Amino acid sequence: MNAQVLTAIFGAVASIAGGAFGAWFAARLSLGHYFSQRVWDRRAEAYTAIFTALDIMAEWYRSHLKDLMTNRETSDEEDNRRIASYQAANEELRQRLARETWLIPDHARERIARLHADLDSHHGPEAGWADIVLNGRDTIEGAIDDLRRLARADLRVS
Repeated sequence: MNAQVLTAIFGAVASIAGGAFGAWFAARLSLGHYFSQRVWDRRAEAYTAIFTALDIMAEWYRSHLKDLMTNRETSDEEDNRRIASYQAANEELRQRLARETWLIPDHARERIARLHADLDSHHGPEAGWADIVLNGRDTIEGAIDDLRRLARADLRVS
């Protein structure tokens, strides 16, 4: 074979190899970005579910506080509806944390665990109903504020 043919073959092979490497490299970058975005989306969905559950739980305290402030009596049916809503939200929160344990950072999970411990501590024998409701509302709203800051930092949004 003469030198021109070898040069042409080498050029063609180099072009094909370069193109294949470029395509592979672009695909790797694209897939890496896709998977990173997918994890971010899952994390954002998990935080959204957590905040939704916490807001429903906070509503239990807010509604009871409003009733206390207006001296409003509630029916057993309304009380049962509120309790069921609170319990369902608390269960959703527990399940979401279990399902997304690999996504939610430890400091966020620890803050939610501290929230539950704080809520339990408000139900001591010396606590009055008004104290339970007011402290519970403040505790949940404080946790929501803390978790909002943690989620923004985790998701890198302002």
